[in-house]
Amino acid sequence: MFYFSLLLYIKVCYTATSLVISRVYFHLVLMQSILDNANSIMYGMSASNMHKLQSAQNSLTRVVLPSLRHLSASGRIIYLHWLPVHYRIEFKIATLTYKTLATCQPSYLYNLLELQPSRALRSSTQQLLQVTIYVYRFW
Repeated sequence: MFYFSLLLYIKVCYTATSLVISRVYFHLVLMQSILDNANSIMYGMSASNMHKLQSAQNSLTRVVLPSLRHLSASGRIIYLHWLPVHYRIEFKIATLTYKTLATCQPSYLYNLLELQPSRALRSSTQQLLQVTIYVYRFW
């Protein structure tokens, strides 16, 4: 569906007025938000699936910036001030963690965060997180 929407946008751009193009551009922004949807679930997924998401984002940059064909995909991402997919996922998780620690809301996420280290350290006065490793098995 993602690539179909991109192809539809390309066809509309060549034959449409500026009002229609602005509405379709809104649709492109919506597709970018689809890539951001449920980023915390995507953390730790396989490299092949991450590559598929990255190629979808690269295709989106080609459609948004058709005049900059000489730039590589990473150059267009930098030009648009976007983050690559794996950095977007880490940024969203870090932002959610910071907001949860700063506001103590939502309480179900705040209760999952462990702030105190397992032993006394000089850095115990800082608010450092303890990383808990979970192993998920799907069979």
